Amino acid sequence: MPDSLMTRPFTAGELVTIAQRLPLDFSPGSRESYSSGGFEVLTRILELISGKSYPDLVQERIFGPLQMCHSTSPNTQRLLTGRAAAYIPEPDGLENAPFQDFSGIMGAGSVWSTARDLHRFVEAVVSGKLGEGPRQSYVRDGKLDFNGRTGGFKAWAVWDSAGGVEAIFTSNVSSRAPDALKRDVLRLAAGESVPAPARPELRKEPLPVSELKRWEGEYQIEHGPHISLRVKQGVLYASDWIMLPAQDGSMFCPSDYGMVRRIDGSDGKAIRLDWIEGSDTYPAPRVSGP
Repeated sequence: MPDSLMTRPFTAGELVTIAQRLPLDFSPGSRESYSSGGFEVLTRILELISGKSYPDLVQERIFGPLQMCHSTSPNTQRLLTGRAAAYIPEPDGLENAPFQDFSGIMGAGSVWSTARDLHRFVEAVVSGKLGEGPRQSYVRDGKLDFNGRTGGFKAWAVWDSAGGVEAIFTSNVSSRAPDALKRDVLRLAAGESVPAPARPELRKEPLPVSELKRWEGEYQIEHGPHISLRVKQGVLYASDWIMLPAQDGSMFCPSDYGMVRRIDGSDGKAIRLDWIEGSDTYPAPRVSGP
């Protein structure tokens, strides 16, 4: 949904009605792709089967039995004690993230919790307390790996049966930096030496707006997100993510720690972005532009 709609509360039934109006991304069974909307539809199915609201169902089946006393899937108009505000990287440091009512992703990212409560949830999954189905679904080769991000928040949890190590991270800053910690934390706990992540060398002086506008356009990562690059007040953004110029001519995106290179055609105009995260490169052909 557009950002303008994500500021108001929704019920699971309303979300399904919205989904019914949208075209399919692909024919069912032809491939797969993560979809928050899919979880929203599943949430409504659970409500219809149980005869209860999703917040009541989660409280009854998960939070209550596991004594997750600092977790809730609330009526979004209710005040939450100790609720953290979300922040995003901007040119002059951190700023408040745009307001979002998380009922718009009910079942996919609408729960508020703490690291200690997430620890209780992880223990319940790996021990089979929540049933054999969840344990088999989430514990693969003796390991568990959860992660998610939305609206300026980020969280992950990892567990390894071999070393008996569990790590949980929650953050109210939208950045890919914690992913480097997630990648290495189990190795660090095992006493291994891990090199620090390389930091890109950023330009000290701003790029002229005329140069930034050469990046503008609509791009599409195959089987991935649509990316809209626009210059706002002298700064380049990929949708809501800030892009910072690097010394080598590429762009650095602190929200996912990606290095982005622009590939130009013979006419000097951008034809593709190469979005690089670690050893992986995601080509994003230009689909339209100014």
